[in-house]
Amino acid sequence: MINLEEEKQTHEYESILPLINIVFLLLIFFMLAGAFTTPDIFEVNPPESEFEDKIDPKEHLILINNESDVAYQGNQTSLIDLKQIISDELSEKDKSKIIFKIKADANVKANDLILVIDLLQDLGANNIELLTVNN
Repeated sequence: MINLEEEKQTHEYESILPLINIVFLLLIFFMLAGAFTTPDIFEVNPPESEFEDKIDPKEHLILINNESDVAYQGNQTSLIDLKQIISDELSEKDKSKIIFKIKADANVKANDLILVIDLLQDLGANNIELLTVNN
């Protein structure tokens, strides 16, 4: 009598192949999930606070680093250009619905921070928030 069925050869490493696939899928997932946040244009270390506020990407974010460099919406700019950009935006939209969030370094000079706040108030911005880090 002839045996028509062939015997399957099994290798001992075949039992861990599904585990390896799952590990690689998890690795890809966490690599992609970590890449979705956009970094700031320069490093800013805000002062500490008891409350934490999450930044919504749709809000208008102004960065000020410890050397008093200013960035708006991810682009480094000067105060003169910032004034022009914000005045154009405020003329196109309802001023009461726009929230300007200032993320200033803890070591920035107070006068430089006040200049930016005064600039926003002079242009008619009513909602200005200073971001801090929760301690």
